[in-house]
Amino acid sequence: TSQAAPQVAGAAALLLSSDRARNGAVRAIEVARALKNTAVRPSGISELDFGAGVPDVVSAFNWLVAGHQAGIYRVRSVTEGEESQNHAAAYRRNGFASAADTVQRFVVQSIGGQPAARLLMQSNVDWITAPTVVEPRGGPMTIELKYDQAKLRSPGLHVGTVTARSATDTAAGPLFELLNTVVVPQGLSPHGYKNKLEPGSTHRHFFHVPDGAGGVEVTLGLADPSSSATLFLFEPDGRPFRGREKRIVGQHRSSEVSIIASADELVEGVYEAVVSAPPTDEVAFWLEVSVPEVVVESVADGGLVTVSNLGRNRVRAIVSADLLGAASHLSVEGVGAKPLSVHLVPPDWADRVQLRVELPTSTWNDITGFGVTVTDS
Repeated sequence: TSQAAPQVAGAAALLLSSDRARNGAVRAIEVARALKNTAVRPSGISELDFGAGVPDVVSAFNWLVAGHQAGIYRVRSVTEGEESQNHAAAYRRNGFASAADTVQRFVVQSIGGQPAARLLMQSNVDWITAPTVVEPRGGPMTIELKYDQAKLRSPGLHVGTVTARSATDTAAGPLFELLNTVVVPQGLSPHGYKNKLEPGSTHRHFFHVPDGAGGVEVTLGLADPSSSATLFLFEPDGRPFRGREKRIVGQHRSSEVSIIASADELVEGVYEAVVSAPPTDEVAFWLEVSVPEVVVESVADGGLVTVSNLGRNRVRAIVSADLLGAASHLSVEGVGAKPLSVHLVPPDWADRVQLRVELPTSTWNDITGFGVTVTDS
């Protein structure tokens, strides 16, 4: 965004200056819509990864000259079972909840500009079915989309967009978009993947970790050790893995690297492994997700350990125990910019302290920033 913002601001300034030269009275929403509707997006890349595309100022200027008008719409997705509507897009991070999970609703409201009296809806993917025509009646309108799960069998990230156009001015392009993202994860059984990445591109790999999993190892390897790539691992809530969140491979050092998540570090849900290519070179890679054959099922009072063999072959295992650390959980509430102090006394045997701060997701849209300072008293 730090690179894109000044570019788009410059494009908007050009459009505004040209409009003033024509003694026009273009509105900000029309400048924004002109840039978005005429932007050029590379083929095969979704709006989720590339936005509207690369601005084309000349085409945007012609859009304004043609006299197209654009309303201002507020779009919010509706999550079943939740009253809040804080998201501008639908995102099923953990896949479908069940076979009956096929409906996605959006609430759309005109909040300014010239709203259209009749909207033509169109989906760009075959797994989303949208109503052909929507006629706003004033006030918020609910638009219901249907997902075809049978067409979303292959694991990966699936993105589909439903666009709404004015029935009286289809050449103006979309008035608003309904963005849908569905993750179809791999199972946790050992699996691998090979691919080639263009310079600066990424590969996203999702896999589901069930409750009680004995651990996961994600390994990234390169066909050419002189090239390089970066491996990231994210937890089901989207945060970086609490162990080691990234590893760099290649540059003549090693042809493969791994991120290992032990059983006590795992949480149930869909994990995401991301492979990132350097900005100047393509990279051929392989990615492998493996699980241990022997896992600790439980540890009862008195030190009784239950171990299970999940593999097909008989194995011999040694069970040992080590003290890894201790954890303390504190709930704190901050008000405004007033600092809040928390005193922690680590055990004498501890050689380091790891601090982890969590914010409720309900506050993400309200808090613009916060800081944490750790001092040794």
